[in-house]
Amino acid sequence: MYTPKPQWLKDRENAAFTGPKKPWGGYRPGSGRKRVKPIENLINIKLNSIQKMMLQEMGNGDLDTGVQALVDKHL
Repeated sequence: MYTPKPQWLKDRENAAFTGPKKPWGGYRPGSGRKRVKPIENLINIKLNSIQKMMLQEMGNGDLDTGVQALVDKHL
């Protein structure tokens, strides 16, 4: 006669193989939906290489931080 496994036993066996459950995604690391940072304001600007290098220098290698520093400096 067949008796189904109790739920606590199924949970214990699954925990040994899959690890803790994630809020989204699959079983493998890196699988599932990727979280995307929302973009508040999107602005397109055209820069030449010298302007880009100067903004990166103002932002310690980060172009976004350099643009923000330039805006803070002049406003």
